[in-house]
Amino acid sequence: MARSRAYQNTGVSAYKTQDDLDSLISGYGVQVTRWTNFPDLIRFEFQLNRVGYRVDVPVPAGRDQKERDQLRREKARVLFYYMKAKMTAAESGVADLAHEFLSFMITGTDRVFFQDVDDAMQQGARSLPLGQDSPLLPEGREHSD
Repeated sequence: MARSRAYQNTGVSAYKTQDDLDSLISGYGVQVTRWTNFPDLIRFEFQLNRVGYRVDVPVPAGRDQKERDQLRREKARVLFYYMKAKMTAAESGVADLAHEFLSFMITGTDRVFFQDVDDAMQQGARSLPLGQDSPLLPEGREHSD
């Protein structure tokens, strides 16, 4: 994964960013959040209108602890502005909040919706078992990478 230049020199701690994001999204009706920090991943989960969502942000390994800490600060800041952009777009009527976060919705398999759809497409499925025939692709079109 190539390193982005965005926020690469941020001095804002990952914990401050977590507080900032929790404050930001509480203004949009989010009352439940959970942060999990893995060595190679920041996991942010939240509940909006009784629906759970999960955003996983990979964090590169880094050469030493100082670089790992900087990479974590950088990725956390990118997540903050990503979420802020989605919330702002919804607030201004450019997008629907439910649509913006659909791919991050936690499904009954305890995975996010995108993972279920991606796996089904990789296996050649043309529909998902959603209680009705829900085609992934319109008739006559094949998925290609």
